[in-house]
Amino acid sequence: MSTHENSAAASTDVIPEALRRAYNDNNIIPLWESVPAALFGKQVEEAQAWHWKTMGPIIKATSEIKAEHVLDRRVLLMTNPRRLHAWDEAATGQLAFDFQMLLPGERAAAHRHPMNALRFIVESSGGAKTIVDGKDCVMEPGDLIITPGWCWHEHVSEGKDPVIWLDVLDVPLHNVLGTTGFQPGPTRDVRPQLQDGAFVTPGIFPRLDGSDFAGRGYSPMYRYAWADAVRALEAAPVAADESRQVRYSNPLTGGPCMDLLDSTLFQLEVGKAMRKYKSSASTVCYVVEGHGTSRIGDKTIEWSPRDVFTVPAHLWASHLAKEGPARVFQVSNSGLYRRLGYFNEAFGE
Repeated sequence: MSTHENSAAASTDVIPEALRRAYNDNNIIPLWESVPAALFGKQVEEAQAWHWKTMGPIIKATSEIKAEHVLDRRVLLMTNPRRLHAWDEAATGQLAFDFQMLLPGERAAAHRHPMNALRFIVESSGGAKTIVDGKDCVMEPGDLIITPGWCWHEHVSEGKDPVIWLDVLDVPLHNVLGTTGFQPGPTRDVRPQLQDGAFVTPGIFPRLDGSDFAGRGYSPMYRYAWADAVRALEAAPVAADESRQVRYSNPLTGGPCMDLLDSTLFQLEVGKAMRKYKSSASTVCYVVEGHGTSRIGDKTIEWSPRDVFTVPAHLWASHLAKEGPARVFQVSNSGLYRRLGYFNEAFGE
């Protein structure tokens, strides 16, 4: 029996049968039976984890499905077991994530949509690429590739082995706002692009007077190579919370690589635990290297490379490295809450 049915049954004695019928016939819910109202101010979401030792075999088995309509959508969505509706495919808050695979010789056709998305490469032995607004982005393990809203993108696998990546998207936000959409290719009306070579020297960028690059809401660098991220991470100072952290930034603004999806990478040495933290944003964490545990709310999650776990909004979280160094990629929707004026955060001892 659902929460709503339980509530309705409990209040049958106070609602006359004829009035109950009138409620149902006219799609009325009395506030004292409202499930959302009953949950105001209550923490209903728990951290969830998807371990690669389980996910790897599932993804491999899924790759055996060769139906044509599956090729473009060989995607496995990770969902929150506490979701209230079948159409709610969020993993945490207003964030969705999935694993996607292409087999050698396959291509996911060009398309675009208003939803923002990013791809963090899990497996690739070469020969795979994502084409974003006509710009080739090689897919190597650990690379981050962004596909901002309304940017054309397609995926191509020309290597000898499958390519697997993690997608993180703000689809749930668009579901709520009613702004979802999808436009198939071919790619057309592509806006001017900047070469990645324009940003190889920190602090020296092209002058773009009169252009709209800075106002697009996303980085003109669609690909962030893993080797570059590691160099930046190792050069970063150790913060007060014992971690080294870097942000994948838009070089033209200094802000996140996409306004509504903030991507960061942290490193912890063995035996080090990060300072406890919570915020109003939701976060997806992907373990790139190392082993450790995270205490999130009342739940402890053990993690290893390629595991994914969530840090729901308003839950205290702390991470401990057991083997390492541990490197964890994070995506949050803090930018959304900052723009709405609803972002808050707190640090523990």
